[in-house]
Amino acid sequence: MFDYPEHVWQVAVQPRSLGSSKGLTGEHHICLTYKSIALVRVGDCQKKIEFPLNSIRRCGHTGSFFFLGLGRSAATGAGDIWMLTEDAVIAENMHSIIRKPLWPECVLQRDFEGFEELEEEAVVHEIVSLGNSMGLEVDDDDVEELVEEHSKELSTEELLELHKEENETLKWSLTSEESGEDEGKEESRIIPAKDLKDAFFCWSKLCKLAEDYHPDVGSVEKAISVFNDNVMNYFWKLN
Repeated sequence: MFDYPEHVWQVAVQPRSLGSSKGLTGEHHICLTYKSIALVRVGDCQKKIEFPLNSIRRCGHTGSFFFLGLGRSAATGAGDIWMLTEDAVIAENMHSIIRKPLWPECVLQRDFEGFEELEEEAVVHEIVSLGNSMGLEVDDDDVEELVEEHSKELSTEELLELHKEENETLKWSLTSEESGEDEGKEESRIIPAKDLKDAFFCWSKLCKLAEDYHPDVGSVEKAISVFNDNVMNYFWKLN
């Protein structure tokens, strides 16, 4: 029996993590049913990957981006799928709707008690991204194990504050490495959000074109990975 989706969004899967390694970059529809989330390529409904809700470990959003964190039982294996939406409002809407069937008890408790929305899962993911960008070999399991060991010593607020301090350190490091120019001048340069969004969209399209038509698949994957690590990561962190 076909399960009709309760919600559908159109997104552009980014060439990061599973998006790059599994060839998922490009335009897709995200379809949410009561038991799964499906990723369906726009223009070719036969290219569909379905993720049972119990295979999704986390979800979150930052700016116009939304991401799903998948466990080892997912069809793609463990990793993240990053998606660019039309704007930050849609990304927030996706997060708000999708997290409810994933963790209904958590959502109800939060709504009842009036707590702020502190997404620890998103924090863990960002800490992993921060560590990887600094050349450290760390994954979600490492961070979650560390958090669990110190759960009685660190509150959620303290964990978020630690994450904030690490992000500030990374931003300072990225700025100082750009060139020998004055730091104050570098920090004052603000990239318009629209320009960032256009750049992400064009990069996603270019990656998809290269993956689909370039004869040397290995060279394409290596080139995309190198450009992501050395160029795009900087702009993703600004978003």
